[in-house]
Amino acid sequence: VYTRDMLSPVLAHFDLDLTMNTLILSFDEPVDPGTLAVGQLTLQNLAANPSRSYTLTGGSTMSGYGLVIVISLTEGDTNNIKALLTLATSSANTFIAATAMAIQDMSTNLLTPVTTAAGQLVQTFQSDTVNPAVRSFALNMSAGTLTISFSETIDPRTLNPAGLVLLTNASVAGSQQSYQLTGARNVSGTFGPVVVVTLTTSDLNTIKTRRQLAISLNSTYLLVSGGAILDLSTNPVDVALLACSSYAADTVRPNLVSFDLDLDYNARFAQLRLTFDETVDAATITPTQATLLSSKTAPVDSWALTGGSSSTADSTVILVNLTIYDTNMFKASHALIAAHNLTALTIAVALCADTAGNAVVPTTQAVRTLVPDTTAPFILNAALNMSTGVLELDLSESIEAASIRFGNLSLASSQSAATDEVDLAGSAALAFPLPWIVAGTLLHADLNAVKAH
Repeated sequence: VYTRDMLSPVLAHFDLDLTMNTLILSFDEPVDPGTLAVGQLTLQNLAANPSRSYTLTGGSTMSGYGLVIVISLTEGDTNNIKALLTLATSSANTFIAATAMAIQDMSTNLLTPVTTAAGQLVQTFQSDTVNPAVRSFALNMSAGTLTISFSETIDPRTLNPAGLVLLTNASVAGSQQSYQLTGARNVSGTFGPVVVVTLTTSDLNTIKTRRQLAISLNSTYLLVSGGAILDLSTNPVDVALLACSSYAADTVRPNLVSFDLDLDYNARFAQLRLTFDETVDAATITPTQATLLSSKTAPVDSWALTGGSSSTADSTVILVNLTIYDTNMFKASHALIAAHNLTALTIAVALCADTAGNAVVPTTQAVRTLVPDTTAPFILNAALNMSTGVLELDLSESIEAASIRFGNLSLASSQSAATDEVDLAGSAALAFPLPWIVAGTLLHADLNAVKAH
């Protein structure tokens, strides 16, 4: 008489190997691997009332009929298990639960369930001992993010930004330009195989000054030093040097953050200090696209710059030396010079562009700091026309017309060691061809006194 097997198989014990990424199930009788339903298996951190659990979503086995089934876990499941910090980090927090549908024996008897209220403790636990590897990376110059993909779940808290170096090509020695990160503004806080590093503003702007580095997909490589980041088992990442897999150029327009005006920078000319929110291309600076205003709102006077020279290094800060003409015309305007703290600057779109060619955003900004002119004017040149009696003075800067006193001048026979001089009594008339040029007609007596000497 034949009696069919009516007993359900029992899970005798199980082992978990996170180095080989395998789950090994041992039963009390032979089971049919073709009936394996991996989705009916759940790992949990306690025998009962677990605070962390994970139900497998996939996996495969090459095992034949028998007492032992070896399941190769999917990469996704393995990474998700590793991301749950209190689950399957040791034998103490590794338990399994299985429904009756998890597998059948050779007589199609369903498995004796292992409930989540009575989870089975792992027999042998092997932690992860494999170093993670870098698989790919992407750079977004608009967002300022470096996205790095790894072979397994990574601990973003362990990132050492100094272990990341951007290169122009795949050879460290032959790279035309490179940049080693000095920090990170943010590192993605989730545990997983992808880490998003938000570059610091300083690092991003410095990279933009290196005109051959990270300007396209083909000019962007990443060197990852060993130990630049760890996995959740503290295994250090392997050294890697790889090409960029995805590159997004900078498409964000630069903004003028502030400006400063130094009227005492030089005896002859003033200086503008322009501060932007990102590196700008110094070669694109066009001072004629800037206008000084008496105030940001309802200005009563303005002066459009006619030229100027600027600093030549790409930077977030650009220095513009105003022309002597612009400096003096600004100083000559009572409305512009009267209230220093109200001075404003308006810029047009053509003022400059960033190193990616994005034009600046037009704006009007009130001055942040204005250094007043504290340098006394002085005479640069003097010319006397003996026929007309006109004495023309070329001064170092614009002057207040009402302050001119020819009666305080003396004409000498030479600039040094003069043997003769005439003290002027005043002037018959004054003219101002330019705010820094004074033409005075000498009194008849003064002119005759000069002629007599």
